[in-house]
Amino acid sequence: MLVAAREEGYRIVGQNEHATMAGQFADGWGADRVADPEPDAAMRAAGYTHDNGWWPWDLYPHLDADGAPINLFEVPSARWEEFYAAGIENAVRLDPYVGLLVSMHGAGVRRRRYGTVPSMPDRSDEYAAFVDHEEERQRRLADALNDSEHYGAYVTDDAVAMLETLHETGSYDGDTPLWRSYCLLQLWDRLALHCCLYPTLESTTLGPVPATTGWTDLDVTAVDDTTLALDPYPFDVEPLVVSVRERTIPAREYADERDLTTTYYAADLETTEYTFSE
Repeated sequence: MLVAAREEGYRIVGQNEHATMAGQFADGWGADRVADPEPDAAMRAAGYTHDNGWWPWDLYPHLDADGAPINLFEVPSARWEEFYAAGIENAVRLDPYVGLLVSMHGAGVRRRRYGTVPSMPDRSDEYAAFVDHEEERQRRLADALNDSEHYGAYVTDDAVAMLETLHETGSYDGDTPLWRSYCLLQLWDRLALHCCLYPTLESTTLGPVPATTGWTDLDVTAVDDTTLALDPYPFDVEPLVVSVRERTIPAREYADERDLTTTYYAADLETTEYTFSE
């Protein structure tokens, strides 16, 4: 769950609601200056499913030691690994390329998003068993996809070598179709988090973004509480309107998790629309 402490209370967005927002970005992605998602269907599926293992936590919020709902970044490590492992397994069963991307997403979050967000803490030592397991899975999936009819053009020999570099060093500065897919998924995830996680919208810069030639960054300017201007504008319609469902509960100390869940489900399920424009 993504919990933002606002003046009116705790605004709570489920991880899968946030992922649906990322999927809507994938649906609309495509403009003159940014690269189209390829392979298209697998990339859209990855956007929608990259956090699919979080349903148990989304449906039953938990409390921290101070009686407040636990935010995503405060989830105990064992539970975090459990949710991501389940979601990756689901994605692999859905489609091996989707599973490869979702595995890269899960492991990469603990390695500064594989170097694309250097300001993040590197927690690969704390999550070493999880990261090692997923990176071994990535190698197996990539080896199988390398010769496949549908995905061989995306998981090339260079992409297989890229994974080895990524696992060894935690970063990559080249350009392969698989790396572009991963960076796009991270961009959609971060843009959705930017809308859902914080008390108010702020201006920022996100990247790296695969462009039609080379790479670029995405400048994000907050216009008001639900409107963001993007440069370069990356969607095939303008403006793009994306919705997310949420509940808001009083910002108080909750006696126990029964108190929290009772209050959570008594709150109205509301829909907020975000507008993205040039």
